[in-house]
Parts: sequence; structure tokens; C-alpha cells
Amino acid sequence: MTIPLHGQPLTPHESETLTRLARGHRYADIALDTYGGLNSVKTTLRRVYRKLGAASGPHAVALAIAAGSLPTDVAAPSVFKED
Repeated sequence: MTIPLHGQPLTPHESETLTRLARGHRYADIALDTYGGLNSVKTTLRRVYRKLGAASGPHAVALAIAAGSLPTDVAAPSVFKED
């Protein structure tokens, strides 16, 4: 059973992980920087997506910026490419 998390605030760890993702860091780099394993990063980001109601990393970043959970200048240019 999945516990609904939508609408709950991000923890400092979740915010930091999402910030690193927004800046273009790979999961493996985030894991090394935060002294966690790759599965910990994946679990943290799944929890972030559920809390924000996001379907992907870029979607989560956009929602977090819109909600004021992340600063507007946090995203790497490649995250929001316009074709």
C-alpha cells in the first residue's frame, strides 16, 4: 500500500537531492556527495515526486520552483531545454 504524500513539505535532505538533480548532477554523483547509495537517491527522489505530484525529474523541479521550495535560479540550463 502506498501512503499518499502529495502536499507534504520536502525535508531538507529531499530539497538538497532535488537541487542537485536540478543542477544536472547524475544519480551516482548525488549518491557519492551525500554518502548514500544509488538506491537511497532513487528512493528519495521517488518520495519527492510523490510529494509534489510529479511524473519526472524536470517536472518535480518545475513544481518545486513554482511552490517556492527551490529558488528560481537552481535549474541547470539543460533541464528546461526548449526545442
